[in-house]
Amino acid sequence: MLFGRTTGIVASPSRGEPLFVFLEIERTDIHLAREEQIELPGGALLMASSGPFVVELRREDVLRVTNQSKAAGEIAFRDRVFGLYPGQGIDVPLLSIGGKPVESNPGTALGGAGFPLEVQGDVEAGAVDHGWRVTAGGGEHEVGALGVRLRLGRGESALVRGLEAISAPPAGASGEGTGDLGAPDGASDAPGESGREAQPGSGVESDAEPEPGAEPEAVIEIGGDAASAASPPPSDGADGKSGAEELPGGDGESPVSEPSAGTEEADENPAPGGGDGAAESDTDEERRG
Repeated sequence: MLFGRTTGIVASPSRGEPLFVFLEIERTDIHLAREEQIELPGGALLMASSGPFVVELRREDVLRVTNQSKAAGEIAFRDRVFGLYPGQGIDVPLLSIGGKPVESNPGTALGGAGFPLEVQGDVEAGAVDHGWRVTAGGGEHEVGALGVRLRLGRGESALVRGLEAISAPPAGASGEGTGDLGAPDGASDAPGESGREAQPGSGVESDAEPEPGAEPEAVIEIGGDAASAASPPPSDGADGKSGAEELPGGDGESPVSEPSAGTEEADENPAPGGGDGAAESDTDEERRG
C-alpha cells in the first residue's frame, strides 16, 4: 500500500531481481506472503516473509523501517545484514554512493608486514616497509587493518603502517630548552649554601662562619712587609718600638738611666754608710788647709 509521493517499479524475481523496486517513498505498508526481497530507495534490500513493514521518510536522507508483523525480517545494507524483529525499527541512511549490498569475495587476509590486512573486492595490496600499500580498482571493495576499514575511490591508494614505523626522537631531543640535565631540579653545583666561597668580581659574599674560638687574623705592616699577627696592631699611644720587652713595674721606662749633664761622676768605691760621704769630704779640706 502506497501513500503520498511514493513510486516504484514491479520487477521479476525469476530474473534474479527483487519483487518491487522503490524509486521514492513518503510512506508505504509492505505485506509479503513468502520470502521475498524489496529494494528500498538507495539500494538497500528488505527481506521478509510476512507483514506489515512500515517504511516512511523521516528526513530528506533517512528512511525509518518498522516491523509491525509477528515474524522477523532482515535489511541488507552494503556489507552488513541487520535483523529486524517484531516491534523494532531501524533508520536506513540514503547515501550518495548508495546502500546496495556489496557483492564481493569473502575476503583475503594477508600477513607478513607485522599485522594482518583484510581485503575484499576490487583492490590490490602490496607489502612495503612496515606496512601495506593498497590501490582500489573500479568496483566495490573494502580494506581492513589495525581496527580501521577503508573504502577508496577509483585508482586511489593508501599506505597502512603500524606504530613501529614511527621513528624514535633523536637522543636528547626531549631535553631541549630544559638546561643542564645532569643535576636534579633545585640542585646547585656548590656543595652547599653555607659553604659557598666568594669569587673575585662575582658579587657573591661568602656565607661561611668562622669556627668557634678562632680569632680572625689581622694583617699589619712592619717595615713595609705584610705579616700576619694574632693580635690587633698597637694603638696610637705606643712608642712604636717593636720587639722591646717591658720590664715588670717599669711603666715603659728604660732599665738603664743616662746621667744628666753637669753631674759629677760618683766615686767608684763609695764609703760605707752612703749618706756620710759629703761630711767626710769637708773634713779633709780643713786638714789640708
